[in-house]
Amino acid sequence: MFTSKTSWQVESNVTIECNFTDGPGQTLDQITFGLMDGPNPEKFITVYSNSGLVIETNPWPSKWSWYQGRVSWVGDLVSKKAAFRLTKAALNDSRIFYCQVQWLGSFESKRAETSILITGL
Repeated sequence: MFTSKTSWQVESNVTIECNFTDGPGQTLDQITFGLMDGPNPEKFITVYSNSGLVIETNPWPSKWSWYQGRVSWVGDLVSKKAAFRLTKAALNDSRIFYCQVQWLGSFESKRAETSILITGL
């Protein structure tokens, strides 16, 4: 599901891409992006397909507040590409991120995880 590279340099802008497809009779409801904090997912952004509304977590958990203002939606719902940008990558951004896709009227969702590694200059 993830198509982006996994290794980035410090200070670069990281783009995490996740492609998805709808099954027969499925209509996209929302896409959520965040990071895995142990077994628990920490949600950063939710994108709603019916309105295109992008909602950042508010308030940001203090544990992850350094991501506020650095994470943004850069995807395209029409082409079925969920993409998120993390600006000014730092070494401590080397983590496991996730993208979860949910369909309308269904309890079915798909979540994919990817690790990114931030390296020094």
